[in-house]
Order: sequence, then structure tokens, then C-alpha cells
Amino acid sequence: MEENQLLGNSNENELKINELMKGYLTTTYKWTKFFAIMSFVSVGIMALAGISMFFVANYSPIPFGKLLGVFYLILAGVFVPIAIYLNRFSDNMKNAINYTNNDALQIAFQNLKSYYKYNGIVAITFIILYILFIIGMVIAGVTGLFSAF
Repeated sequence: MEENQLLGNSNENELKINELMKGYLTTTYKWTKFFAIMSFVSVGIMALAGISMFFVANYSPIPFGKLLGVFYLILAGVFVPIAIYLNRFSDNMKNAINYTNNDALQIAFQNLKSYYKYNGIVAITFIILYILFIIGMVIAGVTGLFSAF
């Protein structure tokens, strides 16, 4: 078996994966599989909590219980693609390493790119929401301060 595996078309400027890199990628796909499973479990728990809050809100003294339940369900829905991208990366990387499959390698890295892109969009969205929330709280505090006079 050849020590280096070519990526892409047959060209002298191609990237090559040697045995050490295969070892790193093997460790990576095992850990990403673990994190994908943990993500699916977390999403499931979050969804169950949201459903529970939604239905228990009628019997609970907590105001906005149904709203909180809906918020948890939306949050769970936001985090599902993260788990899916990680799982797809792991499965395709395992396939690529075990069977020297360049197509699976390409799909694995495509899913890894999508994972980070989606995470970035979610992070930017939450940062914007935090900033808007802080601005809203400052405005509410200032208007509450002036209404006291």
C-alpha cells in the first residue's frame, strides 16, 4: 500500500495524507462522533424540557412558562444542524480513512466547513441578540429612573 494518499486530481501540487495525518484524522473523527452523540442527547433533553415547560405552565406559578417552553424548543431546533454536521463529518471521515475514499473525504470536509459556518452564524446571531437585550435593559432602566421623578 502506498504511504501517501493523493487528494484531488493528479497534479504535482496536490495535498497528500501520510500515516501520521491519518492517525490525527482518525482521532478527530472519533472525538467528533462523541461530540455529535452528546449534541443529539443535549438537543433531546432541551426539547423534552421545552415540551414539559409548555404543558406544565398551566399548573405552575412561573409566568411566561409557555413562552419559555417555546424558546427551549426553538433553541433545540437551532442546535440540531450542529449535531448533524458533526455526525456526517465523523461518518464520512471514518469511511475516507478506512477505505481510502476521496469522495467521502471531500464530503467530510464539506460537512466540517458547514459545521463551522453554521456555528459562526449562530454565534453572531446570539451576540447581536445579547447586544439588543443589553440596550433594551439600559433603555428600560433609564426610563424607569426618570419616571420615578
